Amino acid sequence: MACVRKRRDRWIIDFYDQEGVRRWLTLPKGTSKREANEKLGKMEKKVRQGTYTPVKELPNFSKVADSWLASKEPDIRHSTYHGYEGHIKNHLNPYFKRVKVNHVNFEVIEKFKKHCLDTGVTIATLRKILITLGAVLTYAVRMRYIDFNPCREIEKPKGQSTHSDKDEIMILQPDAIRALFSA
Repeated sequence: MACVRKRRDRWIIDFYDQEGVRRWLTLPKGTSKREANEKLGKMEKKVRQGTYTPVKELPNFSKVADSWLASKEPDIRHSTYHGYEGHIKNHLNPYFKRVKVNHVNFEVIEKFKKHCLDTGVTIATLRKILITLGAVLTYAVRMRYIDFNPCREIEKPKGQSTHSDKDEIMILQPDAIRALFSA
């Protein structure tokens, strides 16, 4: 049986999880009894559904991304796999390095978008990275680490990428190609 009680000016939720392990959840100072009871109701619902996972046992985002990538490998093309791997290795894991998967929310993803645009990621690439992020978070929902995918609420950036003149490709003439090969 679960209960809410007060201890040292904080509300504590005392309950047993789906495996019969007794758990305590201390709520922040200033939480009302009503909010504590609402939180207890949510916890009891998770326990009934068998989806409760203690915060300490939740994996980091990078572990979830790596396990998602490993699960996708047999089902997708080699080139698609390497594209996903590049998004995770170069953009997602460095930014979400030590973040628990349940802390990746709308606000964090919006900051990630701004960070990518500030560091020079093109809009087209950012769209693809956000698709990969959404797939990883959908996997986290299926694995019952989180309740919903916050990436579904994110608007993909619109517009064309702007390249500077230095990004132009220089096409060599046949004489220059022969000189390059002979050198």
